[in-house]
Amino acid sequence: MANLLSELKDRYEDRVIIIDSPPFKAASETSILAKHVDGVILVVRWGGSRHEHVEELVNQIGRDKIIGVVFNAYRATVLDTRVLGYYEYQHEYNYGENDKKVDK
Repeated sequence: MANLLSELKDRYEDRVIIIDSPPFKAASETSILAKHVDGVILVVRWGGSRHEHVEELVNQIGRDKIIGVVFNAYRATVLDTRVLGYYEYQHEYNYGENDKKVDK
């Protein structure tokens, strides 16, 4: 795998190569793979991933390798939508042709 990554990096210098890997706790190859790439984007389930597990992963990979974090499965509260200005979820409204709100 290290040879493949090296070859891809040399062959496609003007491209970004994205590799998806299993969750850190599910497969040991994830932490090994992280050692052979330039950067890592962590995908963390909001409210589902334990802080200790994320911290352990960050320490194992190294902070300098982490270029970003994506939080998925986030559910905005009513307060979030009012304070931060998020618009209504699409399951509450269908959007018609001219982006007008149309009740279901």
